[in-house]
Amino acid sequence: MADLEQIRALRNTTNPFAQHLGIETIRLAEGEADCTMALKPEHLNLNGVIHGGGLLTLADVATGSAAASYGINATTS
Repeated sequence: MADLEQIRALRNTTNPFAQHLGIETIRLAEGEADCTMALKPEHLNLNGVIHGGGLLTLADVATGSAAASYGINATTS
C-alpha cells in the first residue's frame, strides 16, 4: 500500500484547479478522503451560498483522492 500521507500531499500540490479554488485534502484513509474549501466571495452564487459547481468540484476532488488511496488515478464525474 502506498504511503497515504505522501499521496495526500501530492494531491494538494499537483491539481491546479483545486488549488485555484482553495480545495485541500486534509485526511486520506483507504477509500476515504476529507477535503475542505476556503470559501471566498467569488465562490458564492446570487443567493450568497456556495455555487453548485464549487460544491460538486469539492465532491469530485474528494472522490479522486479516495480513489488515489488505492493507487488509482481516475477521472471522476
